[in-house]
This record gives sequence, C-alpha cells and structure tokens, in this order.
Amino acid sequence: QWLRGALAGIVMLAGGNGLVSWAETRLPSNVAALFVAAVPLHVAILDWARPGGVRPRPLVWAGIAAGAVGMAVLIAPDPQALAAPDPAAVLAMLLSGLAWATGSLYARHGGMHPQPLMASAQQMLGGGVFLLLVAAVRGERISAEALTLEALGAFGYLTVFGSLVAFSAFAWLVKASTPARLSTTAFVNPVVAVGLG
Repeated sequence: QWLRGALAGIVMLAGGNGLVSWAETRLPSNVAALFVAAVPLHVAILDWARPGGVRPRPLVWAGIAAGAVGMAVLIAPDPQALAAPDPAAVLAMLLSGLAWATGSLYARHGGMHPQPLMASAQQMLGGGVFLLLVAAVRGERISAEALTLEALGAFGYLTVFGSLVAFSAFAWLVKASTPARLSTTAFVNPVVAVGLG
C-alpha cells in the first residue's frame, strides 16, 4: 500500500502539480487554468479506455463542455495571454493534466490504503519526497530572505487548506464518487484562484 500510495502521489503531485508549478513560471496563470480545465476530459477518456472502464454518459460530456466554456470565460478579459505561449510550458501543462488524471484513476482502482486519510498521507509523502529530490537535482535552495511573513503565511495556508483539508477530501472522494464527477474540481480551483488573486 505504501508503494502504491507513493506511486499515485508521484504521478499526481510531482507529475501533475509539479509540472504546473514549473509551467506557471513561463505562462500566465489564467492560461494555465485553461489547460487544467482539460483534466475532466482526460479522466473521462482514460476511465473509458481502461480495462472494464465506464463510457461517460451524454450528461457527463455536457458537463465537461460547460466547464471548459467557463474556463474560457475566465481568460476572455486577457486574450493576449494566449499569444505565442512557450511550447515547453504548454507541453508541461498538457502532461500535468494527463498525470493528474492517471494518478487519480490509479488511486481509485490501484488498491490504496482503505483509510482515506492514510491513503492521502502516503500519496502526499511519496509526491513530496520525490519533489524534494527533483528540487535537489535542479539545485534549488531555500534562502533566508525568501522566508518573509507573506511567504510563511502562504505556506501555512497551503499546508492546512491545500493539503490537510483539500487533498484529504480529494482522497476520500476518489473512492466515494465517480471519476468524472471528482475531476470537476479542475473547474472549481481556477475560479477560487481568480477570486483570491
């Protein structure tokens, strides 16, 4: 269970979130949000394609389309943001959505720990350790001047609400809901991000 949980975490958190974090150093966040909105489509297609998969109902396709239109509305005020995007960042965003969808489906069907909190802890630890290794290989370091009150507050917020609350709830929903319904979190997160921004 630890190995499966760590693998799911590496795919979702390092592949999904890690690639988004890197790509957002080269793309505006509203463009990145538009790419993230493709996650429900990835989930629906991958869940359908897997052995014993479930074909999405027309209502699911309609919901995915409505969410994608909503994401397009979010970037409408800044159409210049789509002009000449960095190809490597675009590729990273496409791969990140695919990684998050793959990891989510693996977490649902891959025999994770039966307790959702333990499953999410295994996934976060696996993904976190892997991201620390990537940061070390890239030569990334924490500098004392970067540890501002604002940065520590953001870190605390993300630790409590982004990890302990949201990701733990996500790990529970992976088992309690359908993959297509679960993936609609990709439509909610950008709206929250725009509101907080």
